[in-house]
Order: sequence, then structure tokens, then C-alpha cells
Amino acid sequence: MAADPDDLALRARAWWREASQGTPQADPPRESSPWPAGEGFRGLPRLTVVVPALNEEANLRAAVDAVLHHLAPRTSFLEVLVFNDASLDSTGWVANCLARDDPRVRAFHNPRRLGIGGIYQAGLRLARGDYYLLIPGDNETRVDELAPYLVTLGLEPVP
Repeated sequence: MAADPDDLALRARAWWREASQGTPQADPPRESSPWPAGEGFRGLPRLTVVVPALNEEANLRAAVDAVLHHLAPRTSFLEVLVFNDASLDSTGWVANCLARDDPRVRAFHNPRRLGIGGIYQAGLRLARGDYYLLIPGDNETRVDELAPYLVTLGLEPVP
């Protein structure tokens, strides 16, 4: 059954009001990680994708879905760090939903804007991968066109 758009908007506004009253923090750390420490399974490199998002409620889900769809077959470890950069819309709520639905996604909420450089630095500090990509949450970057670069890094599709 499809969610009622009015209900989604109300829940998003309530989340935003709650988040803006205090200093929003990252999702609480998970008790256990679905990935082992160190090298990824089958000796493949580990990949972290940093996704900055500013007022991207309409595009964020498609951007993260594209990352997961196109990059997951190329590595055994993939994490997506979504940064809500003090958005004024429901971007933070969408990021939380993505993190709730997929353990490879983590959501972070900046109480003030860090900009692309600040988000990239924060992403590098939090990343657990061997390689890092920055893919904006506006869904303008064609993730499927990254294949030649990923092959160079040894991120061949996993059979």
C-alpha cells in the first residue's frame, strides 16, 4: 500500500521541528556492523561514498538508490554516508529513512551548513573504506558512467 503523501509531509515536518530544536546528531551507532574489520570479502577494496545533500528531498532517494545499485556489485563492502547540510526541507527525514531501510547507509545532520568541502572532510573522517567517492545528492551524477574509473581501482563487478 502506498504511503499517503500528506502523512509523509506531516511526519517530515514533525521530524524537522524536532531536529531543529536541538543539535541534530548522527544516527546512533549500530551495535554490530554487517562487515568485518579490515579488508572486504574476497579481497576486494572497501568503498565509501559521501553524499552531500542540501534541500534534496525530491532527489536524494534516487541518488542513493543509484549508488547502491551500480556500486554494490563491484565491491563486497559499500557504505553510503549521507550528509544533510542543514536543509530547510525534508532532506533529513529522507536520509533517516534511507539509513533505517539499508544498513549500508548512514545519515548525518549538520546543524549549520558545512558546504561541500566541510562535508567531504567529515566524510573522510567517518569513512571505513579504502576508497572514497563524493556523489552529490542531487542525482545529477551518472553513477553508471563511473565504470571505467572503478575498473582502474580494481572494482570489477563481483561474479
